[in-house]
Amino acid sequence: RDAYERALAIDPNLAGAHTALGHIAMMKGDAKLAEQYFRTALRVNEDPQALSGLG
Repeated sequence: RDAYERALAIDPNLAGAHTALGHIAMMKGDAKLAEQYFRTALRVNEDPQALSGLG
């Protein structure tokens, strides 16, 4: 998780990092936070994995 957050601090447009953080949030049971990460990933770059994360 820390590595993805550091990557986003350098480049907030890394859709893959947002998607990965969304999956981490889902694994921790925080669906609301996961949705925010997935939607951000879709906004910066239409990441198909983010779309699948939204269901």
